[in-house]
Amino acid sequence: MSLVRKFTAIGTAAVVAVWAVAGSLSAEGKGPHDKYAPTDVSRRIEKLGNPLAQRYPDGSQFHYARSISDLHHFDGKLYVGHGDWAENSGPTDIWYYDLQTKEFSNQGRVDDEAADHYRVINGRLCLPGTDPREDWTLGNFYRLETGEWTKHRTLPAAVHNFDMIGVDTTLYALTSRLIEQPSCLMVSTDDGKTWKVFDIPADTRIHPDVYMRHRLLVIDGNVYVTGNIASGDIKVHRFNGNGFDLCTGDMLPGVERPRDKEQGGSWSRLAVEKSMVFKGKAVYLGGLHQSIKESNPPWRREVTLQLFVAALSGPTEFRANRSLAEGIMTDIAVDDECCYVVSYRWNDKDDPKQGAMTSVFASADLKNWSNLFSFHHETFASALEVVNGDFYLGLGGTREFCTAATGTILKVGKDILK
Repeated sequence: MSLVRKFTAIGTAAVVAVWAVAGSLSAEGKGPHDKYAPTDVSRRIEKLGNPLAQRYPDGSQFHYARSISDLHHFDGKLYVGHGDWAENSGPTDIWYYDLQTKEFSNQGRVDDEAADHYRVINGRLCLPGTDPREDWTLGNFYRLETGEWTKHRTLPAAVHNFDMIGVDTTLYALTSRLIEQPSCLMVSTDDGKTWKVFDIPADTRIHPDVYMRHRLLVIDGNVYVTGNIASGDIKVHRFNGNGFDLCTGDMLPGVERPRDKEQGGSWSRLAVEKSMVFKGKAVYLGGLHQSIKESNPPWRREVTLQLFVAALSGPTEFRANRSLAEGIMTDIAVDDECCYVVSYRWNDKDDPKQGAMTSVFASADLKNWSNLFSFHHETFASALEVVNGDFYLGLGGTREFCTAATGTILKVGKDILK
């Protein structure tokens, strides 16, 4: 695939390497922007459509449900993650964009308040049940089977199914149960028919307000779970088959811990978001979530800190470092050659109505980052997927600020980056 002029015959990794020599961003997120400015694609970006606008109209209670939480390529289709589990916007339609016909299609509806993100497990597309609309005696996961979404209502007392992964023939689901019960890892060896429950260690909190965008990690065949410990720090536990081993290492080095923990119904918590594995290393966004419940209405803030990379130096030891600090980061995507990050900056930090500048960065080694392209729009990109060198971006919003463009899917084709 080719991404920039003069490199039409080489792959993405080689392109990024050349850009890195010419004008890379360091781990501090700084580089010679003036001389090697990214391609501005604002006037050449392709608007594919907004399939969610009719279901969640502008200015309605569920406008935020249009904010794109995930874009996932599977079988020639781009599946769209969205929904609002906090405001209970379900049931939730499953939409995809067909890359061949260039049309959006509705593939059915699920009985959860959101379709937050998708996973491919053993060659089949799966969707964790974010927040079931039925009673909470059982939780859900969904699987695309013979072209239709099949609900598997088998997770015992799973109020929120944060994430699912598969290792060989074993399924793992990270779930939250009723408030008096600890969060847990559920393990199935019979394709999700029955589950064995392993409580997350008592000193680790996995709170739905923080972890709806959490992911399980699989490195070297081992399953890892992140969570806040009592001190407020982020720690990782490795599942050993019968329980959990606490891993050492600071997952958010250099990040100041929130001073106010949890008091009077208000809280501040660190978070690890959008985590995935690239070339054997964990890549994730650090975040700070705050809630002030005494205000009227209750006030919340979610701040993305920076991009971090953590490598294993032993089965239960991580060494993490800050890899990129550039704007407000919203999503990570990977292919065989590169890791990509999307971030944005408001044109006026005090007035979001002035729009935002979204940028996409790429790295083949998680050390040197290239700013591939940027564009201006009335809102920011909240999701990213890369398919055969083409970039697809979903536009988002905040609970305080959504626009008519929230929920729109954009394409930046490799041809316009030549």
